[in-house]
Amino acid sequence: MICTQVERAGGGRADGLTTEAGWRRVEMGVMVAFTAGCGASLGLVRAAASAGHGAVCGVSGPARTRSRTHARVGSSVTMQMWGRGGGKPGPIDRVLGTLPYLVPLLDSLVYGKYVFEKVPYSTVVLGPLVPLLEVYRGTPFLAFGIFLALFILVVRNQNVPRFIRFNTQQAILLDILTIIPNLFNGLGSRAPAVIVEGVNNTVFYGLVACVIYATISNLQGEYPDKIPGISASVSQQIGPF
Repeated sequence: MICTQVERAGGGRADGLTTEAGWRRVEMGVMVAFTAGCGASLGLVRAAASAGHGAVCGVSGPARTRSRTHARVGSSVTMQMWGRGGGKPGPIDRVLGTLPYLVPLLDSLVYGKYVFEKVPYSTVVLGPLVPLLEVYRGTPFLAFGIFLALFILVVRNQNVPRFIRFNTQQAILLDILTIIPNLFNGLGSRAPAVIVEGVNNTVFYGLVACVIYATISNLQGEYPDKIPGISASVSQQIGPF
């Protein structure tokens, strides 16, 4: 039953690699381009800031002493903003930092068809998410609207605690990873069934594992910054503040 619901919510595809709706691919493509463009702009800003800092370091005398004092103070503030040397995030921040991971979790369900067929007990845990998936995937450009809201109102909002912005950006990158198998959707119908199933299961298990890890870390008040290749990129994009 849940497999049928997941297929319907996923756009009527037989598996996670084949008949994805065209608007969904365009939507996700815009998300990738938007994120990459903002990341490049942010990199230029940081490069300019680093150049300015280098010019300040060339000042001598009392100005150099003041610069060093400011650097030590800035370093202390940075450590606190990173959650090192400061208090852990409060319960509300932990919950708010976890909620964005619903987005990649919902998108991962369409790749769990084979898991749901062979592991019936998995439907007990993930089954309640299917109604949300039907609304999320069944409403055109709803996912894109959620992406813009998270990216503009949270990730790029310096008034939001860094802990929440870090988790939101990481959830966005995890969700963007779900489009990679769709780039090869034309090969899905010609590939052996065992390969199609293996790719679907790998994407599903990988995303679910990342979401579980992030959730546990957040509830403990720790940064979920150990996801290979993802967390380092998020830290670079978010910065120390």
